[in-house]
Amino acid sequence: WWDGEGRLRTHAPSTYKIPLASDRPRIFNTQLAQWSVNKKRTIKRSKAVGEPPFMLGISVFEALSMAVASTADYKICPRLDAPATPERVLMAIETLKGQGRAMVRRLSLQDFLASHKHVVQVALTRVRGSSPREAGTCMFVAPESSWGTIGGGQLEYIAIDHARRMLKSHVISDTLDVPLGPEIGQCCGGRVEMSLAQMRQADREDAIAKEQTEEQALPHVYVLGAGHVGRALADLFQHLPVRCILIDQRAEELNLCQADVEIRQSAIPEIDIATAPAGSAFIVLTHDHALDFLLASAALQRGDAGYVGLIGSATKREKFRRWCRDHCDGQRTDRRDKRPSVIAAFVAAEVIADLTSETAASAPARSIDLPDTGKQPDAEGETAGVFSR
Repeated sequence: WWDGEGRLRTHAPSTYKIPLASDRPRIFNTQLAQWSVNKKRTIKRSKAVGEPPFMLGISVFEALSMAVASTADYKICPRLDAPATPERVLMAIETLKGQGRAMVRRLSLQDFLASHKHVVQVALTRVRGSSPREAGTCMFVAPESSWGTIGGGQLEYIAIDHARRMLKSHVISDTLDVPLGPEIGQCCGGRVEMSLAQMRQADREDAIAKEQTEEQALPHVYVLGAGHVGRALADLFQHLPVRCILIDQRAEELNLCQADVEIRQSAIPEIDIATAPAGSAFIVLTHDHALDFLLASAALQRGDAGYVGLIGSATKREKFRRWCRDHCDGQRTDRRDKRPSVIAAFVAAEVIADLTSETAASAPARSIDLPDTGKQPDAEGETAGVFSR
């Protein structure tokens, strides 16, 4: 509208409400103005239409994005590219489902204790001879579930059964002395003593603090590359006593990971290597050979890594050998299966062996390659072997 002095007052969204389809009158007749003349030269003599159609178009796109987000309970912001075709909407939904599965984490002790009012803590207080677990090992028993393990088998069955009978009869604490022999159907040959006690609030806080301290002390394993083998490694490491960090520059590859590990998109993974704690393991398997060499070099130059592994073909091995002749010897192990899950299993076993060895940090470098099978190089960059420190 114009004011009394002829000045246009509806010249911006701040001075008027952008009309919507619901604002139109029941009868709204329009016709093209025959008297109007463009004052400026425009594309095919067209006039500007203003922001309402543009904003309404964005609102449709945002509505589709919210619909996609609803498939993950609105916990993840979806990546929906324009134009939002049915194919792209479906692709965004499938990617979001994968991310949602990746967000599912293992039940922590804090979660377990929060969901159970009455819990008995079972602790191995003394171990003599052979035993499945060492003294100090604990597990936690609720009426219908448990968290942790003291070694499984008949020993654990006896402990769980006794703990639940304590809960039913309101017994506060008790002890057990169990021989690990024919008496209970186990052949360990040792003997263990256990303490069982219903947990007070202070006991819960102490147990949670201890678990968090142990989690922080876990060795770090950096998987540098989220391709097929990298994701297979993450699937394995999530079940092992390590903190696995999967790193890649490509968000789309990271989104495919469903393992319960830390996901980290990093434009400069050398920084992640430089800031890693001492004794960490580094497994290099990116999509780029030059980047592989750069990252492997950065990991080796630290001098305190518990493990450094580089995956590649026999040809790549020779190139890398020439570069790191001062770091690698000629040890060789043949592995002919190139399936990502098989390669990942070998690497995971190698890493755990090195990280749990007393001489892990001081062990000399070694290299491992796989013989050529005649297959074409895969997307990981001629994945055929592993070089390790």
